[in-house]
Amino acid sequence: AISAGCIPILIGDGYVLPTFDNPELDWRSFSFKFAESEMDQIEPFLRGLDETLIRKMHDNVRDVYPILERGTHLVEGIP
Repeated sequence: AISAGCIPILIGDGYVLPTFDNPELDWRSFSFKFAESEMDQIEPFLRGLDETLIRKMHDNVRDVYPILERGTHLVEGIP
């Protein structure tokens, strides 16, 4: 979904998002993270988002996609 420019919505507890040793990779700048107990709050939250924030996050998704793509290759062991 990130490759298509979608803003990730991450739902879960107790996981750590990869940074691939890249300080530019700030997941909060291009995704939304919710605990499993907050599932009922996701739709109202998304409906209340400001269009300016959505555009900025889309831009951020586009900017970090190459970093994420390279990082995925590193994890899979592909040079």
